[in-house]
Amino acid sequence: MYFCISKIKIDLWCNGSTTDFDSVCLGSSPGKSTKSLAIAGLFLFSPLNIFLINTTLTISDIDVFRELALRWADQFDDVCYLDSNQYSADHMIDKILAIGSIEHFTLHKLEQTTALETWLKQAGEKVFGYFAYELRHAYFLGQSIDKTLAYFFKPRYILEFKGDKLMVNRNYPETIELIDSIRKYSPKIVEENINPISPTIAKEDYLNHIHEIHNRIEAGDFYEINYCIEFAANATIIDPIARFWALNKYAKAPFSAFLKVGNQYTLCASPERFLSKTGNKIISQPIKGTARRHRANLMEDEKAKKALASSEKERAENVMIVDLVRNDLSPYAKTGSIHVDELFGIYTFEHVHQMISTISASLENEEDGFNAFLYAFPPGSMTGAPKKEVMKNIQRMENMQRDIYAGSIGYFNANGDYDFNVVIRSIFYDAKINRLSIKTGAQLLTIVFPNRSMKNVC
Repeated sequence: MYFCISKIKIDLWCNGSTTDFDSVCLGSSPGKSTKSLAIAGLFLFSPLNIFLINTTLTISDIDVFRELALRWADQFDDVCYLDSNQYSADHMIDKILAIGSIEHFTLHKLEQTTALETWLKQAGEKVFGYFAYELRHAYFLGQSIDKTLAYFFKPRYILEFKGDKLMVNRNYPETIELIDSIRKYSPKIVEENINPISPTIAKEDYLNHIHEIHNRIEAGDFYEINYCIEFAANATIIDPIARFWALNKYAKAPFSAFLKVGNQYTLCASPERFLSKTGNKIISQPIKGTARRHRANLMEDEKAKKALASSEKERAENVMIVDLVRNDLSPYAKTGSIHVDELFGIYTFEHVHQMISTISASLENEEDGFNAFLYAFPPGSMTGAPKKEVMKNIQRMENMQRDIYAGSIGYFNANGDYDFNVVIRSIFYDAKINRLSIKTGAQLLTIVFPNRSMKNVC
């Protein structure tokens, strides 16, 4: 059978080129495991296992279709959707949906990171997944944790969205079939049952920890620490797809993510980039400093923005993390290449103003991008300084495992480039045991106000 295509862009993996054609015919020879491609009079003949085409189409109702596609994707065990929410100037990808798993890699011990790096290099295309906060506990704390420390999958389907364009990692007939399947899909209706959410730590214990942290900072044991607590609701049923879209539309955060691994869902509205790599350049953009917006009052909104920019506390938090990140990037950076491109930058998002600094470096060896990521992990904005000491105290005081929270969700390209967020402002849902949780915290310096801190995280 032959299919005729008009005005379509296709990507040929056999030679790495991207070309626009007025007409294309795809076909197969009966009884043979080969495909043929006739393009403008040129006939190419190649085995199935080395030939792949990406198809780009215009979708008139792209926003509606994207929501339908995520709903359809929920049939699969592995799903990752990343959304820059139009903050795409410094993103390699605007919106992308990875569905299903051809193969995956689960990391349980830090010693397996070399095997993970090898697997990533052999994947041959984008892979998506996460690193848990506890990834490097064996290095910092001298103890291993029996849990999944990282999980990545090579998707069966990759749908990339840009404007009204949809690019799919399939040939034209398969793409049309996929689109038709998505549009015809009728998901089951989820009857939500949401119970009250409450902290999993007593207020008295929380305040005792705050006072202890204050005393430890005064004693010079560490400079600042990010102390987190958990809120949870049991016997709770939610529709994670609907809840994600509601969260995403509310926050419009530049590093939003939906991640499903089995029965575990992460609905993330993060504004923060942990680390990205393009060629031999790596960039980190830690956030420290937040002010609530006053959208109904422009004068008050501007006042809040200026107050954030001049806040001694927020600037102190931010510069400490900047110094920490500079140190974390140094082992694999060219001498003299680490730069603070922007210090104390104030950025306005949908509901908050944020203080963001940007640190960049050039890798001594481009092949060390993976090692540079590991060395800088976990994100310094979610630990404090010095990192090793505060992580010991976090582990001792927090009555939970952070898991994906304070870790990173993102992707690796086939060429080794990557982009990962910091997992904050997220909802975690276990559909198997019907448990919903939110983890949150605050960066604590020498001067803290315990009751105010408790109010902020609540």
